[in-house]
Amino acid sequence: YSDIDGASSCMTAPAGFTPNADRTGVSPCEPGSFSVGGSCSPCTDGFYSGSGSSYCSPCPAGKYGAEDHSQCLLSQPGQYSGIGAYRSCSPCEEGKFSDTSNSEVCSFCPDYHSSEAASDSCSCSESFVSTVDPITQEPGCTCPPGRTLENGVCVSCAPGFFKDTYSLDACLSCKKFSVVDSVLSNSPASTKDACICSQGEFKRNTNISSPFIGECLPCPEGATCEAGTTVETLKIIPGYWRSDDTSFAIEECYTFDACSQGANATTSANETFNQCLEGHHGPLCNICTEGYVMSFTGICGECTDEFYIPLP
Repeated sequence: YSDIDGASSCMTAPAGFTPNADRTGVSPCEPGSFSVGGSCSPCTDGFYSGSGSSYCSPCPAGKYGAEDHSQCLLSQPGQYSGIGAYRSCSPCEEGKFSDTSNSEVCSFCPDYHSSEAASDSCSCSESFVSTVDPITQEPGCTCPPGRTLENGVCVSCAPGFFKDTYSLDACLSCKKFSVVDSVLSNSPASTKDACICSQGEFKRNTNISSPFIGECLPCPEGATCEAGTTVETLKIIPGYWRSDDTSFAIEECYTFDACSQGANATTSANETFNQCLEGHHGPLCNICTEGYVMSFTGICGECTDEFYIPLP
C-alpha cells in the first residue's frame, strides 16, 4: 500500500493489518483472522484471535472455539475439553461427570455411584440407596436393610441371615442374633422377624429380657410344621386339641371325631370350641354345648323331642 502521493514504492502492511480496498492505507484484521504482514488469513480450527491480531491462540482447556474463530466458549456441565477444541466439547464418559462449566477433565463418580454419558452428576448405582452422613451431611450410597455389599454390589442376605440397618455391614446370623437354631430367613431379610424355623420346627417367642426374639423347637406331636411355622400357626392334626394359639401343649382327644376340625381349626383364648365338632366345646372337645347330649360313642348329638341314648 501507499499512503502518500508520489511514493517511489509501496509498503507492506504491518503484522495484524491488511491493505484497504484502494491500497491507500491499512485496516486491522477481523476477529478470527491474523496476518504476519500483508493479507489476513483465517485462524485454523480450535484457534481464535481478536481484531488486529498477528497470530491466533489455541482455545484453552475447558473451552472450545467458535465457528467464526473469534472467541472461545465455555464447556457446559457434563462436558470437557482439552486445548484446541473446536465448535463443541466432548461429553463425559459413562461413570464420570462434570458439574461446572469450563471443565478440563471429567471426574470419576464416587464409590457405589454411576452416571450416563454427558452427566453433570452421579447417582447411586443399581441396588444401592442414597443416604446422608449424620455428622458431615455428605451424601453417599449404601446397602438397604436385607442386603449386604459383595463384589461391589448390594446382594440379598443368604438364607439364615438378616440385616436391619442401612449400611455396608455384613448380614447377621439368625441363630446367633435373632432366633435360636434358625437357619432360614424370608427375603428380604430386613428385620429380625425375617428369621424363621425350618420344616419340622416351630418358633416360640422368648421373653422380653432375652436378646433373642424366639427359638426353634421340634414340632410337637399332634401338629404339623411347615417352614416358617410359629406357635400361633401350628396346624393341629384331627383328633388333637390345644387350649389356645399361644400353647404348644397339644393333647389327644378322648373321642377322635369330636376334634375333627384339626388343621382347619381357629384357636384362640376365647374360641377353643372352633377346634371341635359341632355340639362340642371345652377341653379336649369333651363337653357338649347346650342343646346337645353325649352318646356312648362320645359324640354329642342334638336334643330332639324323640331323642334317646341308645344302649350298648
